[in-house]
Amino acid sequence: MRTLRTLRGVDVKGKRVLLRVDCNVAVDDDGRPLSGAEQRLEAILPTIQHLQSEGARVILLSHLGRPGGKVVESLRLDDVARQLSVLLNTPVRYIPEVGGPDVCARVEQMQDGDIALLENLRFDPGEERADLAFADALASLGDLVVQDAFSVSHRSHASVAVLPRLRPSYAGFLVEREVDVLQRILVNPERPAIAIIGGAKLETKLALLKTLLPRVDHLLTGGGVANTFLRLSGSPIGTGLVETHPFPDVSALLSESLDKLHLPTDVHVIRGGQSRDARIIPVGALTPADDVRDIGPETALAYCRVIATSKTCIWNGPLGQFETLPFGEGTRRVAHCIRNADAFSVVGGGDTVRALSEMGLLSAFDHVSTGGGAMLAFLEGAPMPGLEPLYTPLETA
Repeated sequence: MRTLRTLRGVDVKGKRVLLRVDCNVAVDDDGRPLSGAEQRLEAILPTIQHLQSEGARVILLSHLGRPGGKVVESLRLDDVARQLSVLLNTPVRYIPEVGGPDVCARVEQMQDGDIALLENLRFDPGEERADLAFADALASLGDLVVQDAFSVSHRSHASVAVLPRLRPSYAGFLVEREVDVLQRILVNPERPAIAIIGGAKLETKLALLKTLLPRVDHLLTGGGVANTFLRLSGSPIGTGLVETHPFPDVSALLSESLDKLHLPTDVHVIRGGQSRDARIIPVGALTPADDVRDIGPETALAYCRVIATSKTCIWNGPLGQFETLPFGEGTRRVAHCIRNADAFSVVGGGDTVRALSEMGLLSAFDHVSTGGGAMLAFLEGAPMPGLEPLYTPLETA
């Protein structure tokens, strides 16, 4: 198994460290992260604090939103710099540009232990194009690179995939932890191991299901993933969270995984598009007029029995339309069961983390992944351009 180069034992005193982080968080009008968003900022603090305590000059690199290669005033990082200053209890200097003479001058003025945050990298079109010239301009600001933005490590962007090849580069503590945990899930999970897969679309989770099914003892489904499986199994699912296009290889997956794949036996539905007409019915009683919004209590209880026996649990995707009452109840019940289980628990995905944060249940999990798409890509075995440079021998980096 390949090993990441990490910060441990690296002399950073007096060095300009380009620290790629992910501060892509939703904030309110006062610049405070919205529910669940603060977890992403808090996750990067240990690496920043370590570098500062070791006397590095820390230059934070991040993005926010999708400005499309141009300046968008609402996507500037000044609010993020203020929030980080509060969380770190130390000034984080906001540099309102991505590059140019003024940026170079400000970086040159930094002292050991100083922290600065460059402007939104995606204001420059070179970032998302993985432009070498843009990456080289960033590299000129630092002596070494630390990658701590796991959530974008599946992206071929300049600061993610190119910059780490231009300077000695290392994984930050967040990336190190993410890789260790997810590798443990894939290679050597303590058994019984279960996966809980929900969310809106089966199409986006199909590769993950194919990867996990041989590795887990049980796979519990909810949300649009379960609804589409139910449709493909012959249930007359109506409108809502269900995909109607063909899935040629799913029939074989269903037949091969009957002993592992768990589908809902009862569901929370609305009929005729009327939320006030919400009811819980057995799956066998579904009609084309039923819009499935959540798993039912019988299903939640059955899932909890499986969870209670587990030693490893990984969860991606809500089990229902948690944003609308009462369709978050399935997600809530299952989360409570995980909290009470004697299992190493991992959760990831923006919607799932937000749901659990709003329910006050995020602390029930041993590891909260900062990656949604990155977590899926890693577990699927897809390319990870932001991690690849960290595996190569340093002398060739």
